Amino acid sequence: MRQVEAPILNVHKLGARYVLHTYSAPSLAKEAQPGQFVHIRVTDGVHPMLRRPFSICSAGESSIDVLIKVVGEGTEILSSKKSGDILDIIGPLGSSFRMEEQPALLIAGGIGVVPLYFLAQKLKMTGRDILFLYGARTKDDLVLKDEISSLADKSIFVTEDGSTENRGIVTSRVDAGVVKGRAIYACGPEAMLVFLQKKLRALGETAQFSLESRMACGVGACQGCVVETINGYRRVCVDGPIFTSGDIISLPLTGASYE
Repeated sequence: MRQVEAPILNVHKLGARYVLHTYSAPSLAKEAQPGQFVHIRVTDGVHPMLRRPFSICSAGESSIDVLIKVVGEGTEILSSKKSGDILDIIGPLGSSFRMEEQPALLIAGGIGVVPLYFLAQKLKMTGRDILFLYGARTKDDLVLKDEISSLADKSIFVTEDGSTENRGIVTSRVDAGVVKGRAIYACGPEAMLVFLQKKLRALGETAQFSLESRMACGVGACQGCVVETINGYRRVCVDGPIFTSGDIISLPLTGASYE
């Protein structure tokens, strides 16, 4: 873990609510692994006080990419930053995905695509076969669709409003034939992961889940991002965010039922 002053090299707007930042951060880029995240200070002032956590989208030799979805005041401020602005960043934080030997099945919901996109880049370098399922509310929320199409051996895109050729929820594409013989990795809304966990359990399978959680400190001190597991309560920021689906007892659901 390092704390760096990282200049913004590039700002790329991906639609109305998404912005991709590229930061010059050689020390972070060297250490970053898929599934890990960074904690970004939004302003130099006292408000907003808390940093914001973001999964690492990709890492080059001396830079990292972070995808920002504008959902509140902090992300709104970050989305307005320009190339040349310098941000205080702590990272890389948290655990990373374990890259299994089998062909890969990646299941992403919404902004949960970010750590899986980074993982897909690493898997591609090893020659593993990749099946990528990516779901969102609308086609405008499939912000990495083209990049994933170029990485995956097969990709399926699903939207809740039917603005792509496949309408529904991404977990509807998960069945015995799809999961057979594949290592499974997933990230998305908590309700999606709860539903996916039940489905995988019924199929006798487990997956590596990357959990999304509100965080205050990001380093395990505040105990504010806990999840109940078979090994007791664990902190998403330092014990995760990667957990085996079969180890999770309950997730703190914040939204409507995914079923």
